[in-house]
Order: sequence, then C-alpha cells, then structure tokens
Amino acid sequence: MIIFTTVGTSLLDHAAKDKLGENKDQLRNQRASNCDCPLYKRIKRVITEGYSTSKKQNAACAELSCIEKIKERYPQAKPTVRLLCSDSAESRLCGEIIKQWLDARRIVCNAPQVIEGLVVDRKDLFEKVGMPKLYHALRDEQKKLYRNDLNTPQDPCVVYNINGGYKAAIPFLTVFAQMTCAPIFYVFEDSDELLQVPQMPVKVDYAALLPHREFLLKLREGETKHHELQEYAGQHGAYETFLQNCIVQDPDLPMLNAMGELFLDELKQVVYQIRFYEWNNDKHKQKQLKEAAKRIANALFLQNNCIPNNMNDLLNHAPETNRREGGFYISKQQGPSLLRLAYTFEEVVKTIAVHDFLFVNAGHDGYVDDFIENVPWQIVANRSREAEYQEDYIANKEDATL
Repeated sequence: MIIFTTVGTSLLDHAAKDKLGENKDQLRNQRASNCDCPLYKRIKRVITEGYSTSKKQNAACAELSCIEKIKERYPQAKPTVRLLCSDSAESRLCGEIIKQWLDARRIVCNAPQVIEGLVVDRKDLFEKVGMPKLYHALRDEQKKLYRNDLNTPQDPCVVYNINGGYKAAIPFLTVFAQMTCAPIFYVFEDSDELLQVPQMPVKVDYAALLPHREFLLKLREGETKHHELQEYAGQHGAYETFLQNCIVQDPDLPMLNAMGELFLDELKQVVYQIRFYEWNNDKHKQKQLKEAAKRIANALFLQNNCIPNNMNDLLNHAPETNRREGGFYISKQQGPSLLRLAYTFEEVVKTIAVHDFLFVNAGHDGYVDDFIENVPWQIVANRSREAEYQEDYIANKEDATL
C-alpha cells in the first residue's frame, strides 16, 4: 500500500515557536534547489535534535501523525510512504526530516519527491508545470502498483494523506483520488481523530468527452494556437462547459492543465474494442458472451488497464497461461452459465480479443489444460483473419467488479 503524503511546512511553524526563532522565515520563498546553504542544514539539525521522541514528533508534524493513524486503520498492510514536496526549500526540508523519522520507525519511505513548479508565488508556473507534474507523478506510481495488486476498499493499493501541502493542490488531489477510488485521510484539526473523505458516486460523461479527444491530444502536444481554440469552441459550443476548465489560458499557446490531462488519460483508457474470433449462433449465448467481455473491460478500466500478475478469477484465473510463448489470460465468470473465456489484451489500442470460450458444467476444471493446448495456435491463426463479431464499448467503473 502506497501512502501518498503531501508535505507542507507545519513542522517548521510548530518548531518556530520555541526552537527556530527568526531563522525559519529566512527560507521563505526559496526554491527546493537551494538546500545546500548553512541555514538549511542548521535548521534541519535543530529540529531533529529538538524532537527526539515519537510523541514529540507526532505532535509537531501533522503529516507524520496522519501516517501513523492510517497504519492503525490498515493493520495488515505493509505501507510505503511517498512524500510529495512542493518546489520550496521549506517543504523539501520538512520532507527530509519526516523521512528521517520514518526510517527510524522502520516505516518504508522513498526519498522525498520535489514536484517542479509546484509554487505559490507564480500562478502560471503552478498551472503549466507544477500541477501537471504532480498529476503524472501520481498516475505513473499507481499504474505500476496496479500491475501487482488489486485495489479494494478493505485493502487499498493507494491512500492519500492530505494533512500537509499547498491548499491549492488539495482539490485536484481529491478529484483524482475520487476518480480512482482511493481513500483520502486527514487528522481533524487539533484533535487526534482520523477522518476519511467519503467516496462520492463520481461519474464522468465519457460519451460527451469522446468527440473532443483529438482536439485534447493536439492541446497536449502543444500544436494549438489561441485562435484555433476560439474557433473550435465556437463550432462546438463546448468552451464554457468543458474546455475552459481543462485548459491553461495562455494567450500565445493554450495547453492542458492537470484536470485536462486527467480527463484525457481517462478518455484514452475508456473505449475498448471487443473482438470475438469464436462465436455462437444462439442469441441468448451471444448476449452472455457480450456481457462477459464487457465485464472484463470494466474490470480492466478499474485496474488502469493493468492485469494483475497474481490470480484473479475475472482477469487472470490461471496465471501460468501467460508465462509462456503465445500467452493469454483466462476469465472465469460466475453465474448460471459458468462461462470461461480465453483472451488477449493489447493495452496500447485497448483491444480485448477472445480466442476461445467454453460454457462449462460445475466442477469441470479440465478447460485450463484444453485452453493451454489449443489457444496459442488459435492466436497465431487469428492474426490473419477478421473477427466473427466485434464492437466498441465504453467502459463503466460503476459496473466493475474484481
């Protein structure tokens, strides 16, 4: 479990009252790269020596207190803390001290990650550089993590500790966490209680966004001039309702903001092409096959298109089938039909190709060996022929199960 922790400067604020005096203010408005000066090192030494016990450290540092509470909430988890620091000497200093204290408690913690451009004194740098880089740091880490673990409310892969950090970044973090079903925690004000932000039934209207996909890609690549943005908005009537909220309004070269990057990445994932290279003439069974493939698509969408390496009935029932040449996955679906599908998944083009399927009887386990014997050569043969049935499907997280 990853605990993403935004790092603020409350530790310095607390220490300033009785240990730092006026020294603390001398770091204000300094970038994170300015960390080799004698003052930086002196403040770090004063704080680490002055807060020598866990009790004192938790009282002085809101981020640390929240991490300990999250550990208590998930006692079976093995957490790794990811410290996300703003582009300031103060935040970086606090991140380094928090890591030092976590190391002493034998809590795994990566080196603090400074998010370039995440500043408070330049709105343009914050929007164009800081927030997009923060988004990609979160997205890249979650995608790697989901390849090996399932994300469930009882045992989440990712949680967010938002006790510290720039307040301007917290709304975006909340939206991102809600869209990826990740719990969000903070310790309530001056109390010792851990509060969780309730998971809302967030749903993006992907069908409405889909027509704008190509235009959003052009914006991401920096290929759109301001007048082109105005013309596009006028033609589609989308400027006020959608585009305005996803774009940094640069008079020379408009670009996607962090929210636009989030929506575009979600949009890139959401449309799946389902192909059946084996089919059935019975209309009732055709319906069952379509529904089974859509369940796979929904589950893939929920897992950020990462099929778990460990066994999972819906996505990877028999992991050994993908550890050989001509590898494939088996989806074991429950219900009256006891349907089993042998499929491959091409992540780049979001294609689910079903090469074989079987309606089995209860207690029948021989299908795995049958699939292993027959499916690899079917995959080779299917590369040169048309699918017997195919459709595009917009995945739906609300209908997804794992």
